[in-house]
Amino acid sequence: MSTLALPTSPSWRLQLRRLLDACRSHLQSQRERAEFMQLDATALRDLGLHRSEYDSYRCEAEGDVRRTRRRLGHWR
Repeated sequence: MSTLALPTSPSWRLQLRRLLDACRSHLQSQRERAEFMQLDATALRDLGLHRSEYDSYRCEAEGDVRRTRRRLGHWR
């Protein structure tokens, strides 16, 4: 019978936690992308977006890059 010996230092726990957090983040990202892709053309037009813009929109929304889009209200 073989046994698995885990390191006793706390760093492996931190690394495992980071890996699990990254996996959760990736799964959440995939769910959000799937929801976005289900929007019909009318909804996308109302939002002022195109399917091809999803990645850049998400990067701006998360603060990974400088925002280039501005939300404008309807003027009457």
